[in-house]
This record gives sequence, C-alpha cells and structure tokens, in this order.
Amino acid sequence: MSIHVLSYNIHWGLSAFRKVDVSASLSDFIHSAEADVILLQELWLPKGTLEYIIVETLKEVWPHQICVATALLPKGEQGNGILSRHSIMDWKQ
Repeated sequence: MSIHVLSYNIHWGLSAFRKVDVSASLSDFIHSAEADVILLQELWLPKGTLEYIIVETLKEVWPHQICVATALLPKGEQGNGILSRHSIMDWKQ
C-alpha cells in the first residue's frame, strides 16, 4: 500500500505579493493533487469564525482533520492542519 502526501504552506490563502485571496485556486490545486494526506501550514482563522477558511472546502474528500493554532494574532489565528482520507487514530498537541 502506498500513501500520497502533499505538504503546502498556503500563506493564509493570500498571494505572496499582492495579498489577494487565492483560497479558491489553492483548493482546486489541492483537489487535483489527489493526495491521501495533506499537511497545511499557515492556515488562517479570522476572529469570530469557527473554521479555518480553506479547510471547509476540503472536508468532503478529506473528512479526518486536525487543525491547531500556532499563533494568536489581533485579527485571528494562524495554524497548521493535517487532513486525511483515512482515520487519524491518535494525536497529541
């Protein structure tokens, strides 16, 4: 059995230079990679919301998810995530 893993620093879902929202194209790219496990760095959770922005668009294919805040900022929090097609048996923060 082989497992396809994708690791991606999504930089809050914003383009590096113009700070334009590119989360839809990131989601399309991640779907096209057809990975079994996805490791995402620099997820963005705006203050007052309950879900990391891009993670919600990936739930249908990768329903097993762990997302943890790594930095608390005035306008929200930044975090990392593991998304998987397969069950995640255990994890520790």
